[in-house]
Formats: sequence, structure tokens, C-alpha cells
Amino acid sequence: MNPPSVYMFYGDNPLAISETISDLQAKLGDSAEFNVQRFTGASLDIEQLRATSKALPFLSERRLIIVESAEKISDKNSEKVVELLDDLPETTALVIIETVVPKSARDEKKPSLLRQWATDHPEKAFTRAFINPKG
Repeated sequence: MNPPSVYMFYGDNPLAISETISDLQAKLGDSAEFNVQRFTGASLDIEQLRATSKALPFLSERRLIIVESAEKISDKNSEKVVELLDDLPETTALVIIETVVPKSARDEKKPSLLRQWATDHPEKAFTRAFINPKG
């Protein structure tokens, strides 16, 4: 079984998310520095994301693309990202990070378009909540 192409991480625990991403980067081996690209939701350039996702990895089996603050991606661009998700090559692992506070209206009632896509495509996506313990 192939590893997922999309990793959907959401929650309010950036330390746990960062540690998990470090684990994914470590799996790339010595060539990680050449095969990791980061994007930010608010300033996401869809065409650059598309080109990066189609590029072959350098001296590695996979390329890791990280989109941080995905909750800030506009609705129009979210739809374009969803189109991209359906066509990701197996050589690309795309990590989408949404910073959400649990029990917020957005988190509990209606997941984002990107999180909904990940939930609806378990064969392509791995979804994990990173919620700080309360108490």
C-alpha cells in the first residue's frame, strides 16, 4: 500500500504538528533539504503550488510540500487546491495545516472544503487532529 498523497493536519497544537512534520521530513533522508517546499495559505500562489507538486523529487522517492495556515486560503483558491488534490502524483506528499480552535463554529459544524475532501478520500489522504488537552 502506498503512503497517502495528502496529509490533513488541523488543530491548536503547533508543537505536535511540527514534530509530525519533522518525522515526515526525516523519511526523505539526506536529500530532504532539496525536496521540501513551504507555502502559506494567505499568500498561496496556486500555479506555483501546482508546478511544485508536479516536479520530480531530487535524489528521493518523494517530495514534501507543506501548506501552512490553510484556513486562510480564499474559497476560490480552496476550490483550485481541491482540483489539484485529485491529480497529485505519487511522488508528492502534500501536508495541509489548518490552525483551528476546537469547539469553534467552523470546526464543529462545517469542516473546511480541504478537510472535507481529505475525509471523503481516505484512500489518498490521512487526516489527524492535533488538539491541546484541556483541563
